[in-house]
Amino acid sequence: DQALCEGMNLLVWHAFTCSPKEMGMPGQEYFAGTHFNPQNFTFTKSQDFLKYINRSQFILQQGNFVADVLEYYGDNSPNFTQMKGSNTAKSLPDYNYDTASEEALLTRISVKDGIIHLPDGTNYKVLVLPERDSISAAILQKLKKWVVEDGLTLIGPKPVRVTGLSGGAEADAAVQKIAGLLWGAEKISAGAKIRNVGKGRVASGITAKELLNRDKLPPDFERISGTNKTPRIDTIHRVIYNNQTAAINLKNFDEFSPKEVLVTPAEEISGIGAHIYFVANLAAKPDAAECAFRVTGLQPEFWDALTGERRLCKAFRQEAGRTIIPLDLAAFGSVFVVFRGNIPETQRGPAAANTPELLSVFPLAGAWDVSFAPKWGGPEKVVFEELISWDKHPDPRVRFYSGPAVYRKTVNLPADFFAGVTNGERLILRLGEVAEIAEVRLNGRALGTVWARPYEIDITGALHSGGNVLEIEVVNHWANRVIGDASLPPAQRLTRTNIRRLTAKVPLVKSGLIGPVEFLRQRE
Repeated sequence: DQALCEGMNLLVWHAFTCSPKEMGMPGQEYFAGTHFNPQNFTFTKSQDFLKYINRSQFILQQGNFVADVLEYYGDNSPNFTQMKGSNTAKSLPDYNYDTASEEALLTRISVKDGIIHLPDGTNYKVLVLPERDSISAAILQKLKKWVVEDGLTLIGPKPVRVTGLSGGAEADAAVQKIAGLLWGAEKISAGAKIRNVGKGRVASGITAKELLNRDKLPPDFERISGTNKTPRIDTIHRVIYNNQTAAINLKNFDEFSPKEVLVTPAEEISGIGAHIYFVANLAAKPDAAECAFRVTGLQPEFWDALTGERRLCKAFRQEAGRTIIPLDLAAFGSVFVVFRGNIPETQRGPAAANTPELLSVFPLAGAWDVSFAPKWGGPEKVVFEELISWDKHPDPRVRFYSGPAVYRKTVNLPADFFAGVTNGERLILRLGEVAEIAEVRLNGRALGTVWARPYEIDITGALHSGGNVLEIEVVNHWANRVIGDASLPPAQRLTRTNIRRLTAKVPLVKSGLIGPVEFLRQRE
């Protein structure tokens, strides 16, 4: 999710490490990256995780990236774009920013009525220069035209010399002459200074965020309030124009084909058809937050990449050029907020909240029958009187176990649990805590996997009154088995690997179905 908010929308798998069967399990690994391959138990349960990645990336490939600030990162070498945490454009958290090279400024960018444009329709409100006293002569000539004739707002320090070794005193003097026209002839003292030059403005001693706040531009996205006292909410915003064909009109995430991709016609970009915000909670705590989006006049929708479901936002209000929406984000949870379909700018959502109404809870208390794979040292059958992490179990065969394990329970539901169930209600299985992935089967029906908080899955239609047979197959990572083997003679070890950091002294990690497990009745 953090990478998606940084702008990644096409993940490339690097490679599998070559690990022949004779090298054992988990086998050989390279000491970098994430070990995602068939040697890992979670790989066989990863289909829903991969769907989440595919859905998210597909939607974030639609339309154009939205940012208020464009940062020119200079023409020095070496040079590279940094992650958002560096905030090199000094515009976050209120205003997102993009970066541009010298080549982009010279060949792809134009300015009209103070707005910076790219050929595909992407646009920005201000241009930020790097904190350097040098600049390319060609760039400075562009800046002069854009500010004086086209109304550009330029933020950055006054340059005094040309970049590189090919200039000399004459080239530096030419830079200083143009810089004097734009920034003023006098030496710039400390403090903010905004200077009108021709049709545009040149600012120094002030950040992009401070200037746009001074211009009274509402933040593109703002978390107004929330329950997490140490929030880490991040977002990315894309826009789809009316003459762009996008698969966003499909009924759900799973109904697209490779042919249904974004097409930008050659004619001029016109009219906004939809806004897409990806909102991610990067904190380990849930956050019931109220968030503001700089969009009005369009109906907000929730698109859940975890489940592939879409639903209308029923609680929202529009005021001062923004739509304010209550969002309930799970720990490390995310949601797409899509705005499309015209509505009056005075319209409000009919509901008080966007969270489904909880009607009843049925805890699954008592013992579970659990089957482990003896191949990896686990007991073939064992009873868990209560759900605990495997690393806390008294039996070392469980404590050091890595691999699949199946939890089984027959649940007798009273008839009144279903009393008054209507078409607008859903039945949910909540697993509490899982390490790492769980596949759910109910009454012989495969319902999919859960791999992320809040570890819930829809069981509507599979659950009935009377006896219900619930099976939950959980897989974990290799760490505990490798740690357990480290204290055994080589002949007794079940694993082989070139990784030596998992010694007998390394603490075991949480594993298994930790719970609490419960059935929920919800009304949308």
